[in-house]
Amino acid sequence: MDSGSGSVDFRGLSARTIRLDSGSGDVDLDLSSKSSDIDVDSGSGTVTLRVPTDFSARYDIDGGSGGVEVGVDHQAAQMDDERAQGKIGDGQGRIRVDGGSGRVRIVSSGRAPGGRVGMLGSLLTHGVG
Repeated sequence: MDSGSGSVDFRGLSARTIRLDSGSGDVDLDLSSKSSDIDVDSGSGTVTLRVPTDFSARYDIDGGSGGVEVGVDHQAAQMDDERAQGKIGDGQGRIRVDGGSGRVRIVSSGRAPGGRVGMLGSLLTHGVG
């Protein structure tokens, strides 16, 4: 998908391959299942990937001037304010994000295998608490 400007928000996304190019505006991808190949290029705006609890991938993130946050269990090979490389889970799959001038975040969706949302994930997803 190619978006010139404006926010992109996908909930419950399930696809083997995801390619997204966004000129400006926030990108929020909420994955309902494992994806084997994710490639996001964003000129400006925050990029947030919400991944299920059983997610695994090798990641290569260039956060540009906005920084990088990996908020799930991971093994980092490189981690600083602008760049992060490493793996989540067993490293099957691939995430590549070029964040331009916005922050890049990988966080848990709270979804368990099979699409179930745990209680904490439900509270966080719905903004309660």
